[in-house]
Amino acid sequence: MTRAPTNSTRAALCLALVCAAFGSFTSATVARAAGAASLLARAEKNTNSVSTLIHTDFNVITTPTLIVQVHARGAEDEARNRERDVESVVVTARSGGKTKHTLRYSAEIIFMNGTVYYRTSYHAQKWISARGTRFVDPYTGGWQRARTMVTFPATAHFQPVGTSGGTSEFRASSFAAQGGTETASLWVSGGATPYVVREVVDYRASRGGGEEHQDTRLGPFNTRILILAPTKGGTT
Repeated sequence: MTRAPTNSTRAALCLALVCAAFGSFTSATVARAAGAASLLARAEKNTNSVSTLIHTDFNVITTPTLIVQVHARGAEDEARNRERDVESVVVTARSGGKTKHTLRYSAEIIFMNGTVYYRTSYHAQKWISARGTRFVDPYTGGWQRARTMVTFPATAHFQPVGTSGGTSEFRASSFAAQGGTETASLWVSGGATPYVVREVVDYRASRGGGEEHQDTRLGPFNTRILILAPTKGGTT
C-alpha cells in the first residue's frame, strides 16, 4: 500500500479531530488525545521501517457479477528486497443473485533479484520465471513487489476506540479514497516499540457497485526469513 500522509501529519490530524469532537478540554483529556495520536504515529513509523515481516490476509472483492475471496500469507525481507506470497482464491460468478460458476485456484510467488518466480494450480504447479516485479492475477489484481506500508490519505481521521489486552484500536469513519469511500480500523501493540498488528479496511466504489473488504494481520517483525529461488527440481 502506498497511500500517503507523513506520520507527523497523521498525528496532527488525529489530535485535531478529537479536539473538534469534544470542544473544550481538561488538560488530562488533551494529554490523552496527544498520547493516542503519538502512539499511532510511532506504530506506523515502526511498522513501515522493519527489516522483515510476516503478513496474513483475507480479502473479499464483490462486484455485481463476481465474488472473489482471497486467503494469503506473505513474507518480506526488506534488507534483501525479497518477498514470497502464497494465495488461495475462490471466484464465484453470479447472475440475477444466483451462482453460475465457481473457480478455485492457488498461486505461490517469489520476488528476488529483479525476477518473479511463480507457480499456480492451473499450470500444474510448474515454476515459471519472468523479469520484473509484478505477478498479474486477473481476479485479484495480483502482487507487486514493494514494502508493505500502513499509510492512508489525509482524508482518514483516526480516533482512539479503546484498549484491550494491551492492544489499542483506532478507527477512521467514512473517508474519500481512490474513487470511492473507505472505513478503516487499526490495532496497535503495546510495549516500548509499538507496531500496527492488524488493519481492516472496507471500500465501496462510488460507481459500479464494487466493494472490497481487507483484513490484514502483521507480524512477527524483524525475525530471520530465508527466501530462495526455486531449484531445478521444482521446490524452494
